[in-house]
Amino acid sequence: MSKQDAHKLMRGQTLERILQVLLAGAVDKRGIQKAAGLSWGAVSDGIALLESKGVVKAIALPPEEGKLGRHSSAYQFNPARNLALGLVLEDTRSFASLVTLSGEPVLQDFMAHADHLNAENARERVVSACLRNMKKAKLPADSLGGIGLSLPGAVRPESLTWVYAPFQPEAKQIEFERRAKIGPRHSVPLSIEHDVMAIARAVMRRESWQDKDFIFLNFSEGVGMSAAFNGKFFAGARGYACEIGHMPIVRGKNAR
Repeated sequence: MSKQDAHKLMRGQTLERILQVLLAGAVDKRGIQKAAGLSWGAVSDGIALLESKGVVKAIALPPEEGKLGRHSSAYQFNPARNLALGLVLEDTRSFASLVTLSGEPVLQDFMAHADHLNAENARERVVSACLRNMKKAKLPADSLGGIGLSLPGAVRPESLTWVYAPFQPEAKQIEFERRAKIGPRHSVPLSIEHDVMAIARAVMRRESWQDKDFIFLNFSEGVGMSAAFNGKFFAGARGYACEIGHMPIVRGKNAR
């Protein structure tokens, strides 16, 4: 890796950490620095870059009582410029939800597909869903800041690999690019997650859960489960969430 590439990687990691702590509730530079574990200079440079790109905007805070000096600033996502698209991919249909990065809903959409999902058309569905929803929201494509895919079966989020889809057991695994190109000059980061874990995260955020250890059950076409320990979701080595479809109670012929 060249020095230039290494620098870009480090800057990207710094920006990602800043965005993560902003999403978690940090508002000012001192709070961002403490939560992200970054230097003051790294936070200042990162915030300046995010402001210049329109990702965040500064809001002046009132001075603390009894203190003089410059007003401090809080930072929040610019809702007019930064949206996230959540996309559920199934065999012949897709569900999309466009939200601001702070979680406010913009619109929801349902799409039916004539062909079955495969490695060749999966990426096309992602791009078409992005363009379709940005058009419906009457916003430019560069307002989109990220895409999250919710996938059934087995996934490996770290390598963006959909290992197994239950509706196509014989299909090849699908590998996604880390950035999805949704216009001639615009691409956005893409992440994937097991569907039941994605649902659990959404419910946690909506309900402001404080528990760090829990089991989450989802009743849909089947029964899915995810489990969190010390605030982190547990997934098996092959990319599945917790499997509860068949739980042997005793060994041998009487297993049930």
